[in-house]
Amino acid sequence: MYKPKLNMSFPIGGYFENMTALVNDPTQPTRYFSLDPKGQDRKPAGLYLVGYTRDCYGQTHNLPAQMAAYAKKNGLAFTGPAYRIYLTDEISVIEPEQYLIQISVPVKEMRHVPSRRPRYNFPNKN
Repeated sequence: MYKPKLNMSFPIGGYFENMTALVNDPTQPTRYFSLDPKGQDRKPAGLYLVGYTRDCYGQTHNLPAQMAAYAKKNGLAFTGPAYRIYLTDEISVIEPEQYLIQISVPVKEMRHVPSRRPRYNFPNKN
């Protein structure tokens, strides 16, 4: 039987039920987790919107709001939980406001975005 536990040897993260919860209060995740590479839980495969920032532990500047605005502008809808991961922490940085933080949220496209640019036929100038 698998018993979840935090492994402090690996990066720690915060799990939020959805993007709205992260935008409303980025300091209060639903739960914490560690990125133990031998763990049994996996983040589902798919399309994710990912952002990075440097800030103090528990802070995210305005990255969640910027990600929400980007998603809206580009026709993306959030479809699942938000993950906030501390890629560097107090062991690897001198200044506490220099934690490298990654936020990733699964998304789906609400409108078709072409994968390549359309060709334009310019008239000959003779």
